[in-house]
Amino acid sequence: MKRVLRLSTILISILLFSIGNAAFAQKNYEDSVRKEVKAPIMPTYDPSQTTFSIGEYDSTYWNSKRKDKQQKSYQNREYYFPAKPRNQWELGINFGLANVSGDVKPIPLGGFGAGISIRKALGYSFSLRGTANYYTMKGLNWEPSSGIQFNPALNGYYDPKVDYNDPVLNPSGVVFHNYQTKIIDASLQALITLGNIKFHRERTIFILYGMVGAGAQVYTTKYNALDASGAMYDYNIALAANTDGGPYTKEDKKPTLDALHGILDDTYETAAEGHLDEETIGDGVLNPVLKGGLGLGFRISKRFSLGLEWITTWTNDDLIDGQRWQETNVLTRTFDSYNYEAISLNINLATKKATEPLWWTNPVDYTYRKLAEMDPQRIVDIITKDTDKDGVIDLLDQEPKTKPDCQVDTKGRSLDSDKDGVLDCDDLEPFTQPFCMEDGVDAQGRGNCPCPDDCGGGMNCEEIELPSVHFDLDKYYIKPEYYATLHIIAERLRFCPDLKVVVTGYADYRSDAKYNEQLSWNRVNKTIEYLTSKYGIERSRFIFIYKGEVEGGKTEFEKYLNRRVDFRFAKDGENGDSNPAPPHPGIDAGEDK
Repeated sequence: MKRVLRLSTILISILLFSIGNAAFAQKNYEDSVRKEVKAPIMPTYDPSQTTFSIGEYDSTYWNSKRKDKQQKSYQNREYYFPAKPRNQWELGINFGLANVSGDVKPIPLGGFGAGISIRKALGYSFSLRGTANYYTMKGLNWEPSSGIQFNPALNGYYDPKVDYNDPVLNPSGVVFHNYQTKIIDASLQALITLGNIKFHRERTIFILYGMVGAGAQVYTTKYNALDASGAMYDYNIALAANTDGGPYTKEDKKPTLDALHGILDDTYETAAEGHLDEETIGDGVLNPVLKGGLGLGFRISKRFSLGLEWITTWTNDDLIDGQRWQETNVLTRTFDSYNYEAISLNINLATKKATEPLWWTNPVDYTYRKLAEMDPQRIVDIITKDTDKDGVIDLLDQEPKTKPDCQVDTKGRSLDSDKDGVLDCDDLEPFTQPFCMEDGVDAQGRGNCPCPDDCGGGMNCEEIELPSVHFDLDKYYIKPEYYATLHIIAERLRFCPDLKVVVTGYADYRSDAKYNEQLSWNRVNKTIEYLTSKYGIERSRFIFIYKGEVEGGKTEFEKYLNRRVDFRFAKDGENGDSNPAPPHPGIDAGEDK
């Protein structure tokens, strides 16, 4: 027993030293290192997200200014590690079987205990628990003892007039030691949890934990020495159960116990032997105690769990069972201890901004979730996200809800090229000349002044050259840089209202002939629709021609020049269809984006 006590003392010292070092390391980790951080050292793409089922960041979740500062540093990418989350307290109610390990054999199922506990995590593996328990336990030896004179409780210690060695008072000359003890103890325990730190699973439904602790007990032990008349029991009937009269063996156990149960009542009227210098509280003896044990925890839900525990309590007292003497005037060698096998129902005390107790939480879950969030495709999706589909990603977009089909600048802002107050996407004249806006513009962005006669620069309309519009590979989408080109064409059409315009579309030689014919038709149709819808030019003024592919073009630039739509004023007498049917309607040629 002394070895056990020494070992327990060493273990407790190591535990306290480890906790002390951990506390020092945590202080250094949070205060000395973190407060000196001045620049980001770990970029993250979604720092506002947190785990532990609480949603967005809330400072009350970390429960202290120090933790709040660390969490904000983490979210601002100024520190590697998130703060330890605030977690719930656990309230436990336990009950189970108890027995004394001493000099008198315990009665099977003859003892029980019950108690309450409160537990709080210091980290993911360490926690502290305060407990208070009540026990009542009984014991009975099935082998007789002589040498009664060495037990003061049975030799007139409490009643000097009674001599229990008197053959008249004790005809059998022996005693079968027994006891009933009642104990109240309280302790503070340190628990070490195993099983919650997983590398290949999110969590487990059960954990293993060990515990050591220290506290105090108050106990009262009684002896069942006298029958109902106040006389010593006559144990001759029990002795007769040993039929051969020899040393007691296992075969004698059952008949002897059966005989004893027929003799003994259940009064436990005699105070057991006590210590002359003992500390007492009322009738009870006060002792310090050490505790150690193992437990299995089973998680039922976020609020409830079950525990199975095996706890041993060591004392510096050999009279928990009321007996400390051998058959001679010699004390037994060890102190008494008692064991408790219990089941507990544990409830996590609900706190709105707290997680489950940390011993149920996997600390690497946070890291693994962050690694999962760093999926390359997900990062690409975040970086390239364009909610309003205006061609400017959300991270750079200063107008994230641009109207559909509105042209924007490099910062995602809707264009108003002529600064007339009407956005280009609503403006029929997006490049209205300044002198035409002296009296303002109408709701569709058109100026109120007529074009002067010399707007054409005094040139003959038939000699005016019209620019071309070029397209990207396999596209018939008009790029914003050609809006000004089409505006020039529209203005010159206004200068020459009596002339028609020949619009001819081309494609480079890649893809087959039918595909390229349809693609060139799409390009011509797109530009004509733009001019008619934006500038109100009648479609009948256009002569629609599509040529398909153009041979040649070795470099990419030469191929780019072949992907175009040309404009020219029609010659006298030149006519053509302004809205021909698609040559190959079944072919989906090119993209309008």
